[in-house]
Amino acid sequence: MKRKPRNPKVDHLVTGKLIHRSYFQLGMIQAAAGFFTYFCVMGDHGFYITQLFQLRKYWDNKNYLIIDTNNNAWTYEKRKILEYTCQTSFFVSIVVCQWMDLIICKTRFNSILQQRMTNHVLNISLIVETIIALFLVYCPGIETVLKLYPLKWWYGWFTAIPFTIFMFVYDEIRRWFIRKRPKGFFARETCQ
Repeated sequence: MKRKPRNPKVDHLVTGKLIHRSYFQLGMIQAAAGFFTYFCVMGDHGFYITQLFQLRKYWDNKNYLIIDTNNNAWTYEKRKILEYTCQTSFFVSIVVCQWMDLIICKTRFNSILQQRMTNHVLNISLIVETIIALFLVYCPGIETVLKLYPLKWWYGWFTAIPFTIFMFVYDEIRRWFIRKRPKGFFARETCQ
């Protein structure tokens, strides 16, 4: 409250640094988590990443029967359920990554380990976000409305955790560099 209001012509809310950090740094990690879980679900059902290239024209053909690496036949209906399950796992992995994104965006300079999770509204929002995601994934009948299919627990929920750990470590290192060199590269290029 002691600071003067920002000048809207000079001090923009959304800066190039914020966009770069949000989309090209943290966003890429989240996208990698989503694709990783997507391909894990496909691989668990016999469709490995090398098989998926050039498969779309057959995948969407209702009259075509696809055989996976386990010699299981996949009808069009079964393939679409698998596709929607993969999309659900992508969604869940993004939710899991958003947990960490929310936690690391609490502070620009201090370590999360020093800052702590004392904001109760933020903590409740993480719980509410998780409850909504659980409801959307496991509510009976939701697959007819939103095409979200129930997942095994290790899809999405746990396969994205290494990516969240990477996000945490990456951002802690970035903030450490900013604290050590306030006018250095990381402060100039990655701090809003």
